[in-house]
Amino acid sequence: MIKKSIFALVLLFLGLSAKSQTLKNTDSLMAVKNYLLTIKEVVNSKNLTMKHKIAKLDSLIKIGNLQESRFKKYLSREINDKETENLLSQFHFIVQSAAIYKSDVKRAGFVIKASSLGEIKYMNQHIPPLVDKINYYAKWSKQKFEKSLN
Repeated sequence: MIKKSIFALVLLFLGLSAKSQTLKNTDSLMAVKNYLLTIKEVVNSKNLTMKHKIAKLDSLIKIGNLQESRFKKYLSREINDKETENLLSQFHFIVQSAAIYKSDVKRAGFVIKASSLGEIKYMNQHIPPLVDKINYYAKWSKQKFEKSLN
């Protein structure tokens, strides 16, 4: 009887631990998703002055390494190497595009030039598909966890 109770407690603890890890994975993915959407929002904002946009982008670019390491940590545990490399490259190019945009606008005296428009276009085209993939993997991770419980 005591062995069964202990066994049940161990199973409950393992289930809670696994659920906690799944929630952490999903939270990490959502943090990366929100980071990317914030970059897109700042770049496209009509309500911010150009200097304020650049200041916000500067701080976002600085935390890019943290977001990239979160993303890499999740991907390396859950997804094959080729897909991990592909998604990390997409992420890296988006952050790089934001840095180029910031630099171009600063260099041009806080005015948007043709090269800056190219960077905006790049980010607007590439952030939504990456966000969709992040949503897919978050859902996939949750489903994988729920399947493991059955």
